[in-house]
Amino acid sequence: MPHVISTANDLSIALAPVAHDGVLLPGPLPTAEAPAPMRWAPGASAGRHRFAERVQHRGAPVVQQGHDLGPGIVHVTTPPDLAATAVHTLASRRSVVHGFASVRVCGVAVGIATASGTPPTPMECCADPTGVPVGDAPTSHLNSVVVGSEPSARQR
Repeated sequence: MPHVISTANDLSIALAPVAHDGVLLPGPLPTAEAPAPMRWAPGASAGRHRFAERVQHRGAPVVQQGHDLGPGIVHVTTPPDLAATAVHTLASRRSVVHGFASVRVCGVAVGIATASGTPPTPMECCADPTGVPVGDAPTSHLNSVVVGSEPSARQR
């Protein structure tokens, strides 16, 4: 199945709230995560990005499998737990866990991060006790580089 690639300029979102442990309030709390660009500055500072800097599409590096936006993605809990918001924002992660292994960019599988694709290839958002596949890079659909296979005209 064909999939569009993602670039450093694409926007990532969490499609649904995740659950994070409370700090001041007991138990897991529904937590919303703010949208963030793939080129999220705190993640770059933390060394968590994986871009093929020499392979670009529309002037932006191509995302590789294993890319992580990293810390600093704003989290908001319901009900409000300001200590949990601070802890989970500082320790945030949103990772590209899917790749297309037969297409490598700078030696690493090209990253694909579209939850609405067929089959879905969602990003993994941080949560407690483990990450959940609710992340998406919806602006990836605006890219024109596609990896995968489609039947040729004679096979249809």
